[in-house]
Amino acid sequence: MAQPTTAFELFFDLVYVFAVTQLSHLVIDGHLSLESIGRAAFLLIVVWWAWIYTTWMVNWFDPRTTGVRVVLSGVALANLLMSAAIPTAFTRHAALFAGAYVALQVGRNLSATLMLGRHEPLRGVFERNLTWSCTAGTLWIAGALVSTPNRIALWAPALAVDLVAPLVGYRTPRLGRSRTEDWDVEGGHFADRFQAFIIIALGESIVITGATGFVCG
Repeated sequence: MAQPTTAFELFFDLVYVFAVTQLSHLVIDGHLSLESIGRAAFLLIVVWWAWIYTTWMVNWFDPRTTGVRVVLSGVALANLLMSAAIPTAFTRHAALFAGAYVALQVGRNLSATLMLGRHEPLRGVFERNLTWSCTAGTLWIAGALVSTPNRIALWAPALAVDLVAPLVGYRTPRLGRSRTEDWDVEGGHFADRFQAFIIIALGESIVITGATGFVCG
């Protein structure tokens, strides 16, 4: 029987849908230029990657427990701050965007590591994840501190580190690499989460479209 999707997870998804809608403002404010579309596509991968990792983590833990709910609340708060910064993530709010994203990624992996006993198989998986997220986080923060024209030169490698990590099994000195069998997930739960996310996103789009049409009319 598939792990059921909880109301707390749906609330978390709703916060992430807000991040996706914020990307449209980045494109609109950029007057549909190729640069604004490129930046929105880049940030969409960042937002989506963070959602995937968190959904993956919850797939292994019980979202009805207090500890996991606290972690989800922290991740949702970090995502809310990150989402608020999306329209100006490449300019004046780069530090807020990068700081919130790094806090989300590192904080989630650290919390998962601490919730697992030292001899539990998943402990090594999250220790490797934590190492890679800290490595990428260094580049994200450094990119936020440089001037706008040079920012992508650090943020692109940072995102590359995030994306390459699973391809190499999160290989880490002294910890080795994760094996495919270490990533056993509940497929039904994953399918439910994707379905819920899409439904919420479509609902949000309908509401925004209807409200915009009403105002224009």
